[in-house]
Amino acid sequence: MTRRRGDAGGSSSRSGYVVTIILNLILLYVVHSVPRWNLSFVTAAYPQVLWAFDLSIGATIAANLTYLAYDRPWYMHLTRAILAVLGLIVLIVLFSVYPFSFGAPAVDVLVRVLLVLGMVGTAIGLIVEAVQFGRTIAA
Repeated sequence: MTRRRGDAGGSSSRSGYVVTIILNLILLYVVHSVPRWNLSFVTAAYPQVLWAFDLSIGATIAANLTYLAYDRPWYMHLTRAILAVLGLIVLIVLFSVYPFSFGAPAVDVLVRVLLVLGMVGTAIGLIVEAVQFGRTIAA
């Protein structure tokens, strides 16, 4: 049986969505476990960033659950653009709260630079998904 364009993906697509859901559930557990690990470089400000992680990870799980039943290209580009916005929020919150202290100023600067590079990359991804969304709607 061939797949109609726009129908939910084949078994390999569906299994990819399930794997993504499972990995994000594990990530959610890890993110919430960090305070209990008493890591020397994680500061008391860490709980202030959890809401952003929860929002982004929760939305990623929800999007992948919907992909199991409906994964038309326009919908996937739209949700990926939304997820990129949420990922950007996580990076901005991490940068502004900066719940880390590595004990070496150079390492702290490096981590902040990496967060900014992550923001730039995520913004580029957002633009790409928005353009792809526009193209699929126009087609």
